[in-house]
Amino acid sequence: NPAGPRHDLDSDFNLSVTVTTIESATGVTQNALSEASYTFNAPVIVTAVADGVTSSGLSIVVEDVTKTIGSNIAYAKSDTDGSEHVTAVEISGFPVGATITYTDMLGAPQSFIATGGESITLSGPKSAATETAIRAALDTLNVTAHAQSDVNFALTVAITTEDNDGSATTQNFNHGVTVQAVAD
Repeated sequence: NPAGPRHDLDSDFNLSVTVTTIESATGVTQNALSEASYTFNAPVIVTAVADGVTSSGLSIVVEDVTKTIGSNIAYAKSDTDGSEHVTAVEISGFPVGATITYTDMLGAPQSFIATGGESITLSGPKSAATETAIRAALDTLNVTAHAQSDVNFALTVAITTEDNDGSATTQNFNHGVTVQAVAD
């Protein structure tokens, strides 16, 4: 038997199986004539599967004011045994005219005014360091809605997780952004 909880198990193991046969004579009800047992190990091969993430959070920004929203894009890995890591986060759906700023995974400041097709991709090889760098860069994401606009919008967030065996899954979700109007 493998040690520990079975949930998210991704290691192979041997299952011990015992087969017992009992042979009795016709008409004999209680007394067995012969009994034989055979025990063998059956190898169980476990294929790891990336479980993905659960997501939550929303953001509120004030018209014409820069707001850090990256820390509001919350996610948690479904697999908590340490075998999976977030290897990529892609954000798209920035409204036309919005000013977007963030610090990339190398520490360089980035900025653009959305024209409708831009996305931000934060990614790297499967490791705890990559996962930490992705989260740190995402936490710096700032949005300034288009001048004089109080139109709410939703960003599309795609998060990729990878398991020990290289299997990966990408889950998409919307991150709602409410833009509060300000009297000019």
